[in-house]
Amino acid sequence: MILVAVWHSAGYFMVIYLAALQRVPKDSLEAAEIDGAGR
Repeated sequence: MILVAVWHSAGYFMVIYLAALQRVPKDSLEAAEIDGAGR
């Protein structure tokens, strides 16, 4: 039952998460890349 609830709400939370990621300024992403983030 818990798995069904998680699966049902996953799409909604994914949309919210992706919308938040799109609002990150390009300058911050470039600075993070220069600093070596993600390696």
